[in-house]
Amino acid sequence: DPSTVQQQLDKCWLQEDLLAAIERLLACLYENTQQAKKFNQLSIARLDYCLPLFQNIVIHPKCTNEWTTSILNICREYFSAVSTSDPDNHPSLLPRRDLIRLFLDINAISKSIQVQNDASEMLEKLCELFCTYESDDDIQVLLDNLQSSIPSVRESCVLSLKKLVTRLHKIHPTLEADIARRLLIVCEDPEEHVKKIATELWPQTNLKVKSENVRDFLRDVVHPEYFVREPATHALPKLLEASFPQLVPFILSDLFDIYTKNNK
Repeated sequence: DPSTVQQQLDKCWLQEDLLAAIERLLACLYENTQQAKKFNQLSIARLDYCLPLFQNIVIHPKCTNEWTTSILNICREYFSAVSTSDPDNHPSLLPRRDLIRLFLDINAISKSIQVQNDASEMLEKLCELFCTYESDDDIQVLLDNLQSSIPSVRESCVLSLKKLVTRLHKIHPTLEADIARRLLIVCEDPEEHVKKIATELWPQTNLKVKSENVRDFLRDVVHPEYFVREPATHALPKLLEASFPQLVPFILSDLFDIYTKNNK
């Protein structure tokens, strides 16, 4: 109940400017994090409690580069304490999915190239730390964001998957077909830099598209968004020519059916 919460708050807090309060709070959190680290009292559990606040700050319409930089610096301090020999800071305790989303949101929202690069660097570091502990849900967040309209977000996802390259084959069998499809499509990304990274990553994954999954590419070929549809229209013909020429008549028939249905 908002009225109950308001009664519990110190009245002077309600008089403080929100933007000033956010700056003060982030500065206080960073200072406390450094102090806890200095006295070996830092615990990953604390970061978990901070994430809802960080996520709301990042999407605030007046969020500044200074705020996002402070958030990244706080996360960086926690990452520096992660250790497989410390039960309170074991990498398996990292709130992986929420951190992935946070870093990708910062990358997507910030107009600063430096902040985008810092967020991407933190996401790569996160993937290094939780490698061998990642879940299908963690991988799915990266796959979903490979369809982002923002090139820097797609690049960050490919670079992060690169950190997990030894895990992508066979470790996530339920996602293997989706991983292969998404990576093969991003190998035709409109952004040359993203395309180059994905093309280098693809052979390292040892992934292959199975014949029964070829039709899944049609969902991307007819996708309403250009940045998904365009690379898919290049990836599918190359895949058919290289590996499944016998499926060409069936895929063409499916495309014709889709076209006919959409133009009735």
